[in-house]
Amino acid sequence: MPGLFAPARHGSLLRMIDDDAKEFLHGELRDLRAAVVWKLDGLSEYDVRRPLTTTGTNLLGLVKHLALCESR
Repeated sequence: MPGLFAPARHGSLLRMIDDDAKEFLHGELRDLRAAVVWKLDGLSEYDVRRPLTTTGTNLLGLVKHLALCESR
C-alpha cells in the first residue's frame, strides 16, 4: 500500500490532497483572524498603540504583520 505522499498513478489523488490541505489552512487562518479580532475588540486607541516590548512593538503592528502574512 503506497504512503500518503507517494506518487499517485493518477494526478487526481494529489490534487485532492492539495485541495484538502489548502482548505484546512484557509480555515485555520479564518479561525486565528477571528480570535485576534475578538481579543482586540473594545480596546482603546491608546491600548492598541501602546508599546508592549522594549522594541516598541504594539498591537496595531502585530495586526499589520498578521494581515501582511495572510495576504501572501
